[in-house]
Amino acid sequence: MGFPTVSRFCCCCDLRTGGLIVGWIGVVSSILYILQSLITGNVYGIGMVIQLVLCACWIYGIKENQPGYLLISVILDGIGLIILYIGVAFMIPALFVIFTSSDKSSEASTIKVIFVITFIGLCIFSAVVTYFWIVMYSVYKHIKDTTSGSTSPKYTTSGYIATSPA
Repeated sequence: MGFPTVSRFCCCCDLRTGGLIVGWIGVVSSILYILQSLITGNVYGIGMVIQLVLCACWIYGIKENQPGYLLISVILDGIGLIILYIGVAFMIPALFVIFTSSDKSSEASTIKVIFVITFIGLCIFSAVVTYFWIVMYSVYKHIKDTTSGSTSPKYTTSGYIATSPA
């Protein structure tokens, strides 16, 4: 049993366009985070330079039909997704503990509301990130499958694949 794949991005765009959208979202968010880190002096934000390079490789790999440039992003984002799921899983027992506590103060009620909103937001974020990862894996698999033959497929400007001799 393999990973799930999609044939279109958001039911309306082809995979190539969807992959490019995911890549450009990564580039823009990385640049914004790097700029924010430089302004606030947060040294941990400099690690986003690696994410920026990975997003650039992702976009290059799609444009040049090179699955090797896509694979590292698929693997690292998959690992990040697993870590995200672990974080969500750790919140479930904490949610249970918070709601079974006997503290009825207004501060406890405020903490409960904030925790629930955070948990719901994290679940929604996890779903979106999971979908983006499925799109990324689908793009990688499609490019890998189409470039492994004797001809070298290339996307044309209309998004359709034209084959040319290797």
